[in-house]
Amino acid sequence: EHANAAQLAVPCTSCYSRLKFALYEIKQDNKLKADVEEIIRSAFQGNIKVLHSLEVMTKLPADVLKKNVKLKIDHMKVVCYYGCLLTRPPKVVNFDDVECPTTMDKILENVGIEVLDWSYKTDCCGAAFALSETDAVLTLTQKILKNAIEVGANAIAVACPLCHANLDTRQTDINAKYN
Repeated sequence: EHANAAQLAVPCTSCYSRLKFALYEIKQDNKLKADVEEIIRSAFQGNIKVLHSLEVMTKLPADVLKKNVKLKIDHMKVVCYYGCLLTRPPKVVNFDDVECPTTMDKILENVGIEVLDWSYKTDCCGAAFALSETDAVLTLTQKILKNAIEVGANAIAVACPLCHANLDTRQTDINAKYN
């Protein structure tokens, strides 16, 4: 009944990345496309557009966003952290500028939040390696958090739940390891 859906909005950056990769790979590989068609027992159209929630929000007028703000945090200075999955590889995801995305920055600025520029917008936090490569994740997240503090941020706006988990839940371990 949803065969004519044109767009799919995905809030999880990892899921967004995997869906974009799947569409890309199926379009590139005829055998894979045939295998998918066999599984779904239908012709693969491949015309659905996968969007991240940030892309959906950019389509909303600024006044609509402002009207729906529930908590004013305009006293805070925020850095936007996109992580690595949202923008890379650019030929697959085609989201914003791979080196310096501004989608989230613009959304936050439109609702009155001061957004700071910083160097770690798209650095990797270790994402799904949180359990298997904990030391690497601690090193990566420590660098991200340290730079956010150095530029004067009070908060980090995060586009990915995996990144959020690493940046938020690892702080005690980071403080213990890096003082």
